[in-house]
Amino acid sequence: MDAIKLSETPKDVADMVAIYKHGITFACLEKVGSRPFQGLSSTFKFGWSAGFCEALLVCNAIRFETYVPSLWMRKMKILTPGIKGSQKKNIHKRRAQELFPNLKPSRFTHAYVDALLLAEFARRLSLALELPK
Repeated sequence: MDAIKLSETPKDVADMVAIYKHGITFACLEKVGSRPFQGLSSTFKFGWSAGFCEALLVCNAIRFETYVPSLWMRKMKILTPGIKGSQKKNIHKRRAQELFPNLKPSRFTHAYVDALLLAEFARRLSLALELPK
């Protein structure tokens, strides 16, 4: 598995997908929407990024589905009702470290762990493995 931040140029992200597209059989995207009190500029950027990701998958003929965070997080045993902020992210980080013990510690940034966990969710779905209940 690998990841690239969407803050890189769109071409950088598209090039990475092009490199790996022949090995990708299925992908999951988080079903997102605007959030209360989110500014107009950040809402626009967030929506643009979500659409860009979907377009990359469509253009590269990669099958994908979208899932709300509560579903994939529950299946990956990281749903944390009532817990917010850094405490929630630390739970996600510990779960990712359990699932990926061979990754370099530098890969377990708060920005990266949800991408790893969602990728693992997609991998399990694509292999039709039983997800934990």
